[in-house]
Amino acid sequence: MRQLTLGYLPFFGSSQIDVVEAAAAAGFRSVSLRLAERRPGDPFPYPAIGNPQRLREIRRKLADSKISLLNVCGRSLDPDTTGDDLAGLVEAAAELGSTYILVNGHDPDEHRTIDNITHLAALAARAGVKVGVEFVPFHSIRDLPGAVRIVQGARAANVGLVIDPLHLSRSGGHPNDLAAISPELISYGQLCDAPAERPSSLEGCMAEARSGRLYPGEGALPLREFMRNLPADCEIEIEVINAADAELPLPLRAERIHRSVERFMSTLPPAI
Repeated sequence: MRQLTLGYLPFFGSSQIDVVEAAAAAGFRSVSLRLAERRPGDPFPYPAIGNPQRLREIRRKLADSKISLLNVCGRSLDPDTTGDDLAGLVEAAAELGSTYILVNGHDPDEHRTIDNITHLAALAARAGVKVGVEFVPFHSIRDLPGAVRIVQGARAANVGLVIDPLHLSRSGGHPNDLAAISPELISYGQLCDAPAERPSSLEGCMAEARSGRLYPGEGALPLREFMRNLPADCEIEIEVINAADAELPLPLRAERIHRSVERFMSTLPPAI
């Protein structure tokens, strides 16, 4: 059975400690965490990069809860991203025992993005960490072909793709496109649902991605085809971000997510 990870994005603005506790109470055995703001100046109340005390607290909570850490998110890759930014992210990921560092791009210069990911991959490899590259239609790495080009350009064994079915759909892709990609290039998948109709603007896509995602099976995305085209051992990170649930306590939101995903997974053939 695939490992299911509770993503951090549905709980954005909550402390890492509270998210780990909610994940454990809901029955998840793996979680993802954000450690810093997306971009300089963005609000984020619980920065952990460069904060040894907070990192120690998170590490203890993960150990006490018997929760593994799939990925950590830090800054997006911007034109002014520095080696120090990347080194701090790697150090924090290694301290917490994270399998992956998740990155996406806000830099229109593809060559510079590749250089930054190559540098990050080298730092991460020495720390025993992998790098997942996610494409987002309203970011500079906006679709599957672009993400594949960047991952292949980095030429690093510890760099791979993170595939979100919503971003795949809204960038004009289809799950069958994954069949043309070597399974070794795919790090892990994400899971949520959405209506069939694409928002009419990038602003609409942004709003949908940040607060309009549905539970798996409640929308019209081709999720069965998506799951079938992922590698058999691919882990799945759950990212259901719905404004209707925003006021619910964290444990209840995590429980609803876990219950909905188990229900959806039970409808899939065993081979998927």
